[in-house]
Amino acid sequence: MLPGPVRTNALAALPPAVIERMVADVPLGRRAEPEDIADIVGFVVSHQARWITGQSVHAGRGRVLTNSRHGRDEPVSADQRELT
Repeated sequence: MLPGPVRTNALAALPPAVIERMVADVPLGRRAEPEDIADIVGFVVSHQARWITGQSVHAGRGRVLTNSRHGRDEPVSADQRELT
């Protein structure tokens, strides 16, 4: 499981400006709630997901893109989408 920012005590301990920058980069416009991630985990361990094996699940808030144009497999921010 590769979640983006999730509303947790650890995230709340960060300075507000850091949290605001993180959320600003989220196309969905909000942090995940713990229940959002729990629902995904619940599906992955369920019988319905029995053919999903060896995968990393990106709960990346709509931000999982790669910069393959430059031969690198790096995340691309929402601001860079139109450049790739």
